[in-house]
Amino acid sequence: MAFFPTDYLKQGKVDFVFGLTPYDYEHLVELVRNDVDNNAIIKGFLPSLLDNYSSFCFAIIYDNDEFEKETKYLLSKGFKLSDEQIINVLKNTTWGKEYVYDNRNKIIPFLKDETINELFSIVFSKFNDYQDYIAYFKIHQNLHIRYLFMKFIVENEPYKLSFIYDNFLNYLTSYTRQEFEQLTFLPELMDMFDISSLAYSIFKSKLDKQYFSDLKEYILTNYESNDLAKLLLESKETQVDPATWIGKQDQEGVEEFKSDANRLFETSATYKFRILEKYSSLVKDEILNDFAKKMRIFRKKDNSTLDHLFYYNLGKYILEYIDKYLSLSKDETCEYLNKGTTATVYRIGDFVLKLIRTKWSYEDIICPNRYFIIKNLEEHYVRNDRGIVSAGLEVEQYLKRDVSDVPKYIFNYLLDAIEKSGLLWTERYRSGAWMENCRLLNSYLDADCHNHNNLPDWFKEYPAVVIDRDRFYPNIKGPDGRVYIKQLQESLD
Repeated sequence: MAFFPTDYLKQGKVDFVFGLTPYDYEHLVELVRNDVDNNAIIKGFLPSLLDNYSSFCFAIIYDNDEFEKETKYLLSKGFKLSDEQIINVLKNTTWGKEYVYDNRNKIIPFLKDETINELFSIVFSKFNDYQDYIAYFKIHQNLHIRYLFMKFIVENEPYKLSFIYDNFLNYLTSYTRQEFEQLTFLPELMDMFDISSLAYSIFKSKLDKQYFSDLKEYILTNYESNDLAKLLLESKETQVDPATWIGKQDQEGVEEFKSDANRLFETSATYKFRILEKYSSLVKDEILNDFAKKMRIFRKKDNSTLDHLFYYNLGKYILEYIDKYLSLSKDETCEYLNKGTTATVYRIGDFVLKLIRTKWSYEDIICPNRYFIIKNLEEHYVRNDRGIVSAGLEVEQYLKRDVSDVPKYIFNYLLDAIEKSGLLWTERYRSGAWMENCRLLNSYLDADCHNHNNLPDWFKEYPAVVIDRDRFYPNIKGPDGRVYIKQLQESLD
């Protein structure tokens, strides 16, 4: 006899559910939800499974008005709606609108951006019914969510902007001029990338261009840097047929950049290097000269690395540190030193500047501070959503002395010190690690520690340090006796 699980459930026969594989479980949930007789099926199994297999019941009934009472019972027991379920509850139930709003501060800040935009679509599709949501999002305390709300209006309902905001420029910080709101002298600003994105959306919208002009001036006045130049100049993916997308220059954006090229270049957070290469003729020579002079320190073959770092908003630190560390140097020599798998190294006077494409380690702490590891004077890392370093910058002291004349037993002392510190150094297993990755400090007093008197005698005589702040991990063994580390398995070069 054929087995029809929905018939069994309708009859209250539920034992088989507890033995389902994950695939069969998901398939059965969808089968019941999509069945034309789903309410009868649910009524058959719900009395037996509501408390005994709550997750199965919840996955089926959560957006079914017929079972509002049971759904709210499970929600009260700690069940939470996923992003997809939130949207379905709003679309499919009579109680969802009130429930989500009543629990808004527990739900909305934790939604993905795309889910929040779906929620906005629902809100604006029934605009008059969702005025409580409009008022909530209008001055949302999370400035990123407020940015998403403003951007959605601009791109989808532009003529409602002036209806919702008397003057949207007054709503770009944590202070929103509401009655009884406490005035602060240092209100939180909207994220630089968010406000730049909002400005570009306004630029491309059907709104009067004065909106963009006003917001641009606001950004140039209140932000040290912005992303407007990049957004105006970079190619946009454009669909030419159902199967083909190409990068196409935004000519309107180029014209806007031309009209204010000097200020947009000077304040550009991520695009200065690209402007220097492609649009330098649009910027006054006196403005370009200082920037171009600093860029001449670097080799042309490293332009892609520099462009990469500027793209990740690290360019401002490159420019700052060239000035800062040259001014602190007795010897103002600037030169290329070497290029490794993950970084290119330049000498900047008495210091080195490392342009980092990635790091082998993606531990929470890339490298611990120890006396036998060179000290970072500056460091910046940009990570992706997995924690892997996408770009970075380090500044360290320039060490002139190599270890070619250092007795080999010093390396054994160094390895012993690393082991006793509770660290695993995976670089040690490479041939030549001693010669390639170690140099001598100018003095043991430059070591990264609080009390130099406590340093071992061998180190005071030969202050050998590892100069690559990478591949150091906690040497902690798991239950199986192995040490698990977060390290890239192969080169990204």
